[in-house]
Amino acid sequence: TTNRQRYIMQCLKAIGTAEAFETVQKFLDAPFEKKAEALDVACEMANVTVQAGGAGNRERCEANASIIMDKLGAHYILIKGGIFTFSMTKKPETVEDIYVAKYTVTNKHYRQFINYLDSKEAGYAAILPVESYTKSLFSLAESIKGFSDSIKGEKSLATRFCSPYDDDKQFNKDDQPVLRPSWYAARAYCLWLSLLESDGRLPELYRLPTEKEWEYAAGGKESRKYPWGDKEPSPTLANYNNNEGATTPTGRYPEGATPEGLHDMAGNVWEWTEDLYQKGISWRAMRGGAYYSDNADALRCSSRNYYNPRLYYLNVGFRVIRSSLFLPENLIP
Repeated sequence: TTNRQRYIMQCLKAIGTAEAFETVQKFLDAPFEKKAEALDVACEMANVTVQAGGAGNRERCEANASIIMDKLGAHYILIKGGIFTFSMTKKPETVEDIYVAKYTVTNKHYRQFINYLDSKEAGYAAILPVESYTKSLFSLAESIKGFSDSIKGEKSLATRFCSPYDDDKQFNKDDQPVLRPSWYAARAYCLWLSLLESDGRLPELYRLPTEKEWEYAAGGKESRKYPWGDKEPSPTLANYNNNEGATTPTGRYPEGATPEGLHDMAGNVWEWTEDLYQKGISWRAMRGGAYYSDNADALRCSSRNYYNPRLYYLNVGFRVIRSSLFLPENLIP
């Protein structure tokens, strides 16, 4: 059954021993039908590029197995490039291959960034000295209007970038999305992740998606109305309309995931994108809707929102992408 397969895979993931991973590989190679949710977990654990086994499951596994993992353990799914009708131009637009984070950035991963800035992550500091990162951050900030002014003279970047909800028990669980980082904080996180993974060599390895990339990842070549398709939102598909009264742990709504396996692209938190909302102003665009959105239209793949990049918007988080040009093997000196 679906629940039994999923439960077994989650238990094996929690155990995490070599024997557990061998069992997962046997599961993938076995000739019986695998349930989608269990297969997602198994492919993540195997961290494979193409899974050749599993009669009757090859296509499903290949679709979900193009996964890479960053140093924090976050997973990214390959979204193959293509042409789609972009809602903003109403014209066919091309998107290149990209790796998109399966989930929005969680409190657990974001806290590692804040702890690093606060000199509480010696392991990461050994890879990327805080002084080196800070120098790169200020260089980046100089290239973005308003960013440099927002951190100039700041005594503690950890305090500056910390989530305002980090002490709120309603929103600060490890697997909930980090809440209310400013756009500048999200860019600072992407820079840190990039330099950490590439030993300081590739500052743009990870970044925020453009609006076009985000919409393509959410709606696909067929320009789906919602990430899951054209069916109207419901409490089983997304966290919206205050169904839960707060953000929920990432991945809580598997029925609302995209066919490729991207979760929570509708509801839970608005997601920062790289782009300006419109030319001539510095406010940045957001996509996806949030847990409090009472209008289902806000959850559409084409829906947009915006806010001041310096401020901490009420219910916003962010999702990271990685260019397919930067494959893991290419980062080895």
